[in-house]
Amino acid sequence: MFIDTPDKSEQLLANLLEAKNITNHGLNVRSELLNKLGMLIRKKAIDHKDKELLALSNYFLEVSDYKKIIGNKILQPRGLVFHIPSSNITYMPFYSWATSFLVGNINVVRLSRRANLNSLRLILNFFSSVSSKLYVNQYFVLPDYFNSIMNGCLGSIDLRLIWGNRDTISTIRKDSPLSIGLDLSFPDRYSACLISSNYYKVASDTQISQICKLFQNDSLDGSFGACSSPHLLIWISEESPSSDNFPLLYDLNTFIKNDVQEYGSISTENIRKFQESIITNDFSFKYLALGKYKGRPFLLYQDDLKLLPTFLQNASQSATIVLYIKSISEIKNVLPKNIQSMTYSPGISSEELSSLVADLDSNLPDRIIPLGRALDFDVVWDGYNLLEIFGRLVTFK
Repeated sequence: MFIDTPDKSEQLLANLLEAKNITNHGLNVRSELLNKLGMLIRKKAIDHKDKELLALSNYFLEVSDYKKIIGNKILQPRGLVFHIPSSNITYMPFYSWATSFLVGNINVVRLSRRANLNSLRLILNFFSSVSSKLYVNQYFVLPDYFNSIMNGCLGSIDLRLIWGNRDTISTIRKDSPLSIGLDLSFPDRYSACLISSNYYKVASDTQISQICKLFQNDSLDGSFGACSSPHLLIWISEESPSSDNFPLLYDLNTFIKNDVQEYGSISTENIRKFQESIITNDFSFKYLALGKYKGRPFLLYQDDLKLLPTFLQNASQSATIVLYIKSISEIKNVLPKNIQSMTYSPGISSEELSSLVADLDSNLPDRIIPLGRALDFDVVWDGYNLLEIFGRLVTFK
């Protein structure tokens, strides 16, 4: 149900306070409903060539195949779950919702002020096309009404998920503390991409186009802000890239058939504005502007590696940070902590990757996956299995 009026908000709060009467239809039925929803959305995504919508449909289909994930485990719903998704991904509310719906919870999902409501209504319209059962105990709430509903039943919430920056998470927990429920937060994370220059230099035109396509898949328009999209590009090469010697950027722009001059240079005014945006703690960072891809600056980091995490925090929503190293063995010395996903390009061997995993030890990212698969989401988010978080495992011996 879409909660978009004061009357609906008051009625929902009253219903939630009365009793937690979970009408969950059974796990197999919920799985079938989610699968049908995924198939409908997938057709729409393919017809309109909407890759972010396609990623959502793939997630629904992946989650609906629950037996592959939980096997013979018995999973029961937790009860009342509140979702506060991040606002940087249009369909994020439905990623958070889908797994909890499958488990059988009552779900109250906040919709961001920045969200495209037309896009969100599109998904909710698909609910009606599948079955009215999808609406039972599932509530999507406009932000004007969400806080009053949440604060009105803090003692009844069994689980709350918060996605966002650390300040947002801290404020919500301080202003609206749960009595006994579990709070799980997903703070902003960053992801990295490894590309081998040695492979790139000898790659055929077809192979280069494939790398460009895979990189584009990971960095769709509007999804650069996603935790799994590449914020840090680690360029493994014998020589440092420069504004006139970084073939990847030229090839990316050629691949998307945009004029290289339009996207491959940054005006002095844009550089000035960008410098102003990343000055922090009374100092500015040293970097070299290499060019642009789809309007997004690529900046070669040239400062103290100890400052790289701060630079990522300040600049990664607006730019892709390029870090140059000579060997993959150097990554253990330069990779910031808490990297969520790390993709790797063709040309990086399995032996090199195995050695890297051993070297990184306790600083391993949550995912190490091939280039092009950064947006292939499953039920494990930031190292947490959401099926097990949203549910209660029953021991039966």
